[in-house]
Amino acid sequence: MPVSGSKSAFSKYYTQIVKECDEAVGWDCVESFDKKGQTMTVLLKDESERIHHIYVNFAQDTFTSTIDTDQVPLSTGLFRYMEQQKKHCYQMSDTWDILDDLDATLCVLQPVHPKRSDLSRRIAISHMATALFEVSPERYYPKLVVYGPAGFVGPLNLRAKELKNIWVTPSGGNGGGGRSVRDNLELVLSMELPRKEEGFDGSDIMLECGICLSFEVEDEAADQVCTNDSCARPFHRQCLIQWLTTKEDTRQSYNTFFGKCPYCSGVSYKYSILLCRNNIASPFV
Repeated sequence: MPVSGSKSAFSKYYTQIVKECDEAVGWDCVESFDKKGQTMTVLLKDESERIHHIYVNFAQDTFTSTIDTDQVPLSTGLFRYMEQQKKHCYQMSDTWDILDDLDATLCVLQPVHPKRSDLSRRIAISHMATALFEVSPERYYPKLVVYGPAGFVGPLNLRAKELKNIWVTPSGGNGGGGRSVRDNLELVLSMELPRKEEGFDGSDIMLECGICLSFEVEDEAADQVCTNDSCARPFHRQCLIQWLTTKEDTRQSYNTFFGKCPYCSGVSYKYSILLCRNNIASPFV
């Protein structure tokens, strides 16, 4: 327990938080108390035995946590804030089960260090394709979109639309007997996915944007892929728009650009800000 004589150095909520630790929360769950930095870290264990961290910032008078991205004022009270976080954990439990299962078995490319608030994963499908896997507590099934050469990913994206019809949660909570995320995906895609335990890390997959040579720009992956199978170069949407608008041979009709791929320049394509077809394609179409 911190020395009460130090309370003048902290916010007006210091006494309230200390009292809650004495009477309601308990000091056993307090992992650290930094008087100089005016911060406090509290551990929270949910019903699935997952450990989460709650951060008390006396300098800014806010609560934050590893559970979500919100900042909550200290006036809420520590006990009440912890109860809110426990409720959120309960609501997210099945969703986190799915993501934990995926993280443990498949090759996750993005995010590199996922947070509890990250509800999507970019995973390796093969040496030439990746997929965006997105789960939500509001849906009983995830969304899946595959990126790569059109000839390869076209049939996969048609199959991916059937995921909602075959999806069974790892716990079997929607009436099934339980099926792993990997088994669900392999069933709908009719292919064997790279195993994390086999050492597949996706290092040889072409992920960098063909224009800026970066994988991520402002948290967005290079997900616009040239569908010419001999090229299949990915681009960031904004990079591609900027490239096209600087080329004299690019034509524009409303929200559609007609031009050439920055890599296989001999092949024409049309690119739409909303929809992408022909050589530059969005699997969302």
